Formats: sequence, structure tokens, C-alpha cells
Amino acid sequence: MIEKESFRHLLRINTNKIREVVPIYPKLIFSDRQSRDIINPLEGIREYGPYDINTSDNTLRRWFKGVEIYAFYPEKQDFVKRGLRKLINYLENGYIPKRRKSTSEHARDVEFNGLKDEFKIEVKDVQYVKYTPGQLNNKLKEYTFELQDYFDRGNVPIVIIGGTSHRSIVEGREQYIEAKYEFTRRDIPCQYAAYYDYKVGGAGILYYIMKGEIPLGYPIWNFALNLYGKCGGLAWVVPQTISKDDNEVIDLTLGLRFSLVRHMKTRKKYMIGYITILDRFGKLAGVFSTDPFEISFNQLRSEGMVISKDVMKRIIVDSLEIARRDSRINKILEEKSIINVAIHRLAHYSGREIKGIQEGIKDYYFNYKQEIRIGLVSIIEEPYACLLRENIKMGTCFSLNENTILIYTAGSIGEYQRRRMNYPIVAQLQNLGDGDSPFTSIEQLASHLLALSSLHWQTIVPGLTRLPASLEFARSIAYLAKYGVYPSKGSWLWRTLWFI
Repeated sequence: MIEKESFRHLLRINTNKIREVVPIYPKLIFSDRQSRDIINPLEGIREYGPYDINTSDNTLRRWFKGVEIYAFYPEKQDFVKRGLRKLINYLENGYIPKRRKSTSEHARDVEFNGLKDEFKIEVKDVQYVKYTPGQLNNKLKEYTFELQDYFDRGNVPIVIIGGTSHRSIVEGREQYIEAKYEFTRRDIPCQYAAYYDYKVGGAGILYYIMKGEIPLGYPIWNFALNLYGKCGGLAWVVPQTISKDDNEVIDLTLGLRFSLVRHMKTRKKYMIGYITILDRFGKLAGVFSTDPFEISFNQLRSEGMVISKDVMKRIIVDSLEIARRDSRINKILEEKSIINVAIHRLAHYSGREIKGIQEGIKDYYFNYKQEIRIGLVSIIEEPYACLLRENIKMGTCFSLNENTILIYTAGSIGEYQRRRMNYPIVAQLQNLGDGDSPFTSIEQLASHLLALSSLHWQTIVPGLTRLPASLEFARSIAYLAKYGVYPSKGSWLWRTLWFI
């Protein structure tokens, strides 16, 4: 048995049901004219360029041609400025790998030919700005950032801010949070470039650039990919088909995560849910949050993160309405008589949550007369079971019982054969066999999760992301929202990957 508090029940492994499950391998699409399957993002971008400059769909086609960069650095930290200059030079002019004697995995390197060649965008302007940490707001009063002026020039503004903070390290995180807060609330995309130095090493792209201790090709590619997504670019799409029949697709996927927040005045604690909505190609259709709701410590301890029927009902209604208002997917939804939806969360769905989902579907049907089929996908991020061998391939999957799978959504793939242990997730399709579910088999569930795990827009290296993008995105949003980092709802930034 696998026992996990977030599931609030014991997950039974039925030894008679254990078998290998073979999912459909996801396809990364970079062009409507693409003639072969591609699993390596770097290869696809190199051959075709990003998807949004190739597509014939005008609602998806990229509208901007260049970026205008503002490089912020803390006063009295000229070494950070020097690192930023080197980084931006690589982004503009490219990076050529150095010859290295070592043949180890850590010595692998790759060429980056610059934003203009790889992503087909030009760096139109670069300004270096010195500021005082803790007083960034005062510095920004000197800048108007009239977005329409940039858009009229066919450009997007983006901030690269260097500093000695690091998102993953608690110490000194203030600089990172301040930067994300001040720029995001102004609807300006912001990419942090860290130089974090400690006694036994360091972290962050600027640290690696200045020290020159590791190959820089992949970090620079990843940094450029982040910039592209935050500018509103769409590097590739992954069709959310769940069988060999291309007509069997998940039209919308919702990822639910929750964050504990404290009211600034009353100091009372509340929960807020954060929901990401992905369409049938894995594109971000929208992000929204629930109204704050209270949940007692005793309830959390006894039931886990169970939300009320009314909150869940609102989540369903709002999600479907946001999707319909998206010009990129509205036409597809309007033409369908049946809309397939998957909802992901790191918990088992309670009876009252399911009741809220059912009532939300009724409300939607009353307005639009479309049938909604919803798959309830419960995921354990850290199961107490795995295969004890190295280099397990991405897509390896086994059934644990009639509706539950153990799947390796990350792992060795193509040239990326890493000598390390890979770890799976466990996913349960709670309403499998129910006529209201779009899934009819656990093979379809496995294909669905594998496709969503291929939307690794934070890294050019495939096979690293374990959770599906729906939950990865929602987790990042919930984390930033704790600090008040959130763009204006309905703004252009709201529809980009501002949170990665």
C-alpha cells in the first residue's frame, strides 16, 4: 500500500492489475508544415524556428519583432553589472562552446547563435540601470513604461534584473521578490539573473558566467527560452490527444494549487486557490484565483485541503467562461457539442468537491447547451514506490490497480542519458468508467500526463519536469502570489508565461 496524507486514504495496489502501460508519446509541434516527430526542443527550434512564427493561425501568430531590454543591477555591485553585460552579449551575439577535456555529463555544451538566429527576434535596445535594493519602487518612478509605445514599435519591453538573491535560497530572497513584485504589478515581464555566492560554491546564471566553471550553452538556452515565454512567445505546442484517434483530445486542462495567505491588517489566515487553464495544444488560456476562504487547522489535519462545494462550483464556471472569452480557442469550443475537461490536483476529490463540479457543469450547460465531460485526476507528487534502476526512460508506466498508474513523466530521453535515479508520480483517475469522464482507459490517462509534462517551457532539456504543466504553472503562481506578485487581470502579461 502507498500511504500519502494528501490523498486522505490508502491507495491499494492490486497485484492482479499490475501491468506495463504503453502511452502515446507526445509530439512537439514547431510548424504546421512539420513532416516528422520531434522530441528535442532545441532541434525543433533550430530547424523551424518557434511555432508562433510558422503557424497559419492568425490568433496564434506572433505579433512582435523585437525586444527592448532594461538591465537593472544593485548599486555597489559592479560585478553583477559585468555579468549582465556578458549575458546580454551572449543573447545578442551568441555563445560558442569551449573545448573541454572532460567527457563527463557536466562537460556537455551546446552552441547558442543568439536571439535573432534562434528565436527570430532582435534586441532593439539595451539600457543599464543602477538601483538601491529595497528602493526599487522609487527608482521606477523615473520610468513611464507606456506599453503601447513599445507595441507601436513592434517591440516588447523586458527587464533582466541581476542580483545576489536566488529564488531557491531563503537567505537574501528579498531582492528577488522585490524585483518580481515591482515589475509584475506594472505589467512588465521580468527575468531574474542571480549571482549567489556562498562558502562552498554558488548558484545562478551570472555566477556561472563570471566563474566560468561549467559549460554555459544550456543555461543560456534556458534563459533565452524563459525570456521568449515571458514576452508572450510560443516556442512549441503539444497536441493533447489521448489516443491514436486525433479527434480524441482533452480540450481544456485545469490545474489547481492552493496558497496560505495572511491578511495584512487582521492577520487572519486564509486560503486562495490558483487555477491555470491550458487548451488542447497545451497553450495557456488563462490564470485566475478564487476569492479567499477560511479553512481551520483541525480541518486541514483531519481532511486535508478540501474546499467547499461553492468554491469548486465557481472554479468550474469561471474556468469555462475564461476559455470561451479567449479568441484563440473560442471558435473550437463553440463548434463542439462535447467539451472534454481534465482537472488536476494533488489530492483526492471529496464528495462535496465533486458535487460543486457537477453543479458548475449544470450552470454552464444551461447557458450554452454543450455537454461537458470531466476527468478527475488525483496526483501524488512523491509516492512511496519507484523502480530501483537508473536511467528509466520517460514514459515508463505501470498500472497499480484498475484506475491508478505509476508513471515516469521525467527520465532519460534521446541523447540525454543521465546516470541518475528518476522518480515517478502516481495518478488516479477517480471517475474512470463513469460516462461523464472523457477518459475510458488508464492508457489515455498516461498519454495525457505525458503530453502535459512535455510542456517544459522552463528548460530546453527534455525529460526533467515531473509534474504536468497544469500543476507546475499553478504552483509557481501560488508561490509568487504569497508575496503579492500578480499581473493585472486581463492584461497582456496575464496571458504570457510571466510566472516561470
